[in-house]
Amino acid sequence: MITRAGAPGSSGRRLRPDEWYPAGDPVARARFVTLASGHRVRVVEAGDPSAPPVLLLHGWACSAYSFRFTLPALAAAGLHATAVDLLGHGQSDKPLAAERYSADALTRQAAHLLDALDLGPVSIVGHSLGGGVALRLAASHPERVQRVAVVSPANASAIPILRVARWLSPPAVAPLLPRLATRWLFGLVLRSVQGGNHRRYTARDVDEYWAPTQSPDFVGALRLLVHEYDWSPLAPDTLLTLHQPLLAILGDRDRLTPAADIERWLRDRYGGPVRVHRIAAGHTVQEEAPATVNAALVDFLAPPGRLERGEARAPGARSAAGGGSGLDEPLDSDS
Repeated sequence: MITRAGAPGSSGRRLRPDEWYPAGDPVARARFVTLASGHRVRVVEAGDPSAPPVLLLHGWACSAYSFRFTLPALAAAGLHATAVDLLGHGQSDKPLAAERYSADALTRQAAHLLDALDLGPVSIVGHSLGGGVALRLAASHPERVQRVAVVSPANASAIPILRVARWLSPPAVAPLLPRLATRWLFGLVLRSVQGGNHRRYTARDVDEYWAPTQSPDFVGALRLLVHEYDWSPLAPDTLLTLHQPLLAILGDRDRLTPAADIERWLRDRYGGPVRVHRIAAGHTVQEEAPATVNAALVDFLAPPGRLERGEARAPGARSAAGGGSGLDEPLDSDS
């Protein structure tokens, strides 16, 4: 059974760390770096290290894998793209200290990551939780951030399900939560956040997202994020201080971070120029409609002149205005 770009279907077991993405990928490569805090985080890179840098920050319970379609497109556009497994996720360290998962702590983590990677001013792409962190980093370290692209960002609208998630995960039940983190549950959650008639999650995708549960601290870290991170919309005064060009890619069928609310919030309060790209998709837009998202990101982030010389169009990409691509066609899910 083949489910994604030649990747085998689920074996019913958790993937070994050496089997995780980017194993077998001809473009991306992984390595570990150590932050100023002493914690190790894994990064997945694509593109020439001397090219203009782009840092990609994933969402809650995700990993660098969520940018598996994005990295090669940005690399083909003449960029050096680096996706990180944030603390508590993927193969990065998973401390169970509550203070590591506050909004300020995640913002510091992103800044320390720039130090560890020895990156100068960067463009940032953030999905969901990573989108909120990207906005916070641009506000607290404006000299280090040139452009910001957010995909279904947190900290831009109310998240009604958050109250339920906190109510269901008090400290007393924390020891029981890892037992509930079954592969079936991960598949259910992945399907629930999708929307529209686009690419569906495959068995291999579910395996990749379920794989971190082999660490006993993964679910505990996710619980701490739910309780410790400030998910509320950023203060208007903070948004008004932001001057970097902003691209917002939103899913019109996103039930977690409503597109209409976020677009109105950004257009009314963001201090710099704003470009909004809405797609008939759910919360995981970059995975559901990768060709459309890649085209919008390349147009926003690519070095001047690359597209005009015909060097930046990634395989399968299309312009934001339309066009066809097999990447955005629906795929049957066998998860």
